[in-house]
Amino acid sequence: METMPQPYTGDFMMVNNDLTSCRDFNFSKLTNARAVYEVVRIIGNIPLFIEDHLLRMFNSMHLMGQNVELPSQNIALQMQTLAKKNNFENGNIKLICTFQEGTPVSKSPLFYIFFIQHFYPEPEKYLAGMCMQSLMMERPNPNAKVVNQALTQKAGLLQKSTGADEILLVNHDNLVTEGSKSNIFFVFGDELLTPANNLVLAGITREKVIQICKKSGLQCNETIIKLEDLHTFSGAFITGTSPKIMPVRSIDQHTFNTQHPLIMEIRKEYDEMITRYLKNYRLKQSLLDDYVLNFDKGSI
Repeated sequence: METMPQPYTGDFMMVNNDLTSCRDFNFSKLTNARAVYEVVRIIGNIPLFIEDHLLRMFNSMHLMGQNVELPSQNIALQMQTLAKKNNFENGNIKLICTFQEGTPVSKSPLFYIFFIQHFYPEPEKYLAGMCMQSLMMERPNPNAKVVNQALTQKAGLLQKSTGADEILLVNHDNLVTEGSKSNIFFVFGDELLTPANNLVLAGITREKVIQICKKSGLQCNETIIKLEDLHTFSGAFITGTSPKIMPVRSIDQHTFNTQHPLIMEIRKEYDEMITRYLKNYRLKQSLLDDYVLNFDKGSI
């Protein structure tokens, strides 16, 4: 009998602003909860693109009819505090906001922050590329990042039975939508194609790739992509919090060039974007720390 992995890692978590022991918390209550969530990557104790993640989380709440607001600056601080408390400088943090059915929007939701297991690909994987398997399944409300146990379980079973690295979701019209944990792009000639925004959960990394294309003058079109047309593409890659920009080697029987120049260019630009973000975040934090220090000394 297989042992189920823990839904968390580390010793501590946050529950509605309070530091709590992970071992003392009943995580089963989150399994079938009506909830929205985000997974944020921590690099050097800095929550990467935290503003974008929280904006998407608020949008998911509104799509569920929950017009509540959370103090974004406090959440970022809690995440950094939690990272230090667990002695984790790098990793993935999960944010979950749960609601009860029929709960008035004026009532505060329950908010949880905790580290989860992460799997960052080895450098060799970016050369070899990922293997994907298609699955006829779609999210009921693709624009909202909500807990979907049925999709998670079905995708997980297919991964296990086929050995695929990731699952490609296809809707009832046989249109490519997204990965079970990622977004996808295809190379067609000298341009990128990605499924239309209304069909997918618009991932943070996906949005950054689109921004890179606009800034660099690269053609990137959000469009309808049929599963039967995969043979027309020369390259493909997925985007996500953990894999970042990961080339795809195959989808079902279709194979792609994992070292396509366009994909390599996007990867390089994205890594540079991360470096700039971390540098600017540290600078803003340093200026804030100096301000607080001087204020305490009475020089402001």
